[in-house]
Amino acid sequence: MKSLLDPRPLNNFYAYVFLDPRKPGQFRYNEFEFDHEPFYVGKGRGYRMRDLKNRKNDVRLVLDSLSELGLKPIVLKLFSGFSEKDSLILESILIFAIGMKLKGEGPLTNLAVGGGKSPMCGRGGELSPLFGRKHSERTKLKMSLSAKDSYKNRGQWNKGKKGVQVSPFKGRIHSEETKRKMSAAQMGRTHSEETKEKMSKAKKGTSLTRFAKEFLICCSDGKTLVISNLSQFCDDNNIIENSLRNTLYKDNYFYREMRIERI
Repeated sequence: MKSLLDPRPLNNFYAYVFLDPRKPGQFRYNEFEFDHEPFYVGKGRGYRMRDLKNRKNDVRLVLDSLSELGLKPIVLKLFSGFSEKDSLILESILIFAIGMKLKGEGPLTNLAVGGGKSPMCGRGGELSPLFGRKHSERTKLKMSLSAKDSYKNRGQWNKGKKGVQVSPFKGRIHSEETKRKMSAAQMGRTHSEETKEKMSKAKKGTSLTRFAKEFLICCSDGKTLVISNLSQFCDDNNIIENSLRNTLYKDNYFYREMRIERI
């Protein structure tokens, strides 16, 4: 059923093919003939066949290799004025006639036939059409910038949510196998000298009061006392430990007529 929000007619779909301008010649597939080698078949409407940005998988690799040479694919519309269902059938006819590279039947980079289930399912390693291929430096840069932008904008898992939020990992325990993998991944890893220097600078000037063994209690009347267990001292004298610790960070600040200093 046609959406009430979409004013475009139902029968405005078409089937199209991308031709490689680097490979001229006579390419005949049943009743279809091209003067350049086809590498992708699709269906769409409106501007879809001219949209070269929103592409992925193998067809993206071919488009990138053309772009690096300052070239664009030859876009050829073969059928038009059909419903979406009929355009899928026409797309399938073209793909079957020309053949997919994935199946070793032809030059097409399509991974599925007419919008059907991708034959890439379950195909990894040497079975993958990308096995052994390397990204160009330009592609690597695009991937890097995209990943950085995604990381920067992803935000916290509970950002924007109201009320008390429970982490989805609360109560979950790693399996022994996962623990072994995590341990193995960290083995042999060392910080670079640059990282060590950054860590050192970050730690300088920070308080290590929780690890200090002795403190000097300074009273406002000038009396002093050396203690080895701050928590025990606070418990015995009904003192809030964190409030007393705060005197370390403020000059001439006393809590209950006393302040502490590290020894």
